[in-house]
Amino acid sequence: MKIARPLIVIVTIISFLFILGACSYTDIASRNAAKLSGLSITDCSLIPEFSEDTYSYTAYCVALPRSVMLTPQTGDPKSVVTVNSTPVLAGESIQIQSYDYENIAIKVTSPDGIFSNTYMVTITESKYFLCNVIYSKQLITPYLSYFSYRILLHC
Repeated sequence: MKIARPLIVIVTIISFLFILGACSYTDIASRNAAKLSGLSITDCSLIPEFSEDTYSYTAYCVALPRSVMLTPQTGDPKSVVTVNSTPVLAGESIQIQSYDYENIAIKVTSPDGIFSNTYMVTITESKYFLCNVIYSKQLITPYLSYFSYRILLHC
């Protein structure tokens, strides 16, 4: 009898640690399922650049159109996505009208419904052209240290 008692305690502790580890893994997977993996808006540039851990964005458009197409993407296809309370399939586009350009709420809920994150987007007109600048420096001759500079603008 004295031998059986410590064995039961050890098995109970190991079982508890196993269950605790499984719950932690499930929680992490569920939390990650409640995040966007990508976000795009037609004819606009997101500032700052998209990151799943950034929850507030401004989308700048060169000229404000009457509507834009917003496409949220999730890492888990079973995640539930709503844009201004309208259900949207992950990877599908939804049309946003100009009267809704301020405070667009994109809510992502994990498949189990436990975790959710809300991303906020405001669409506005840019007073400047939005361009990606590519700058490169090229050594022409290694002895005299002459450089050639090249700047490309992708607008």
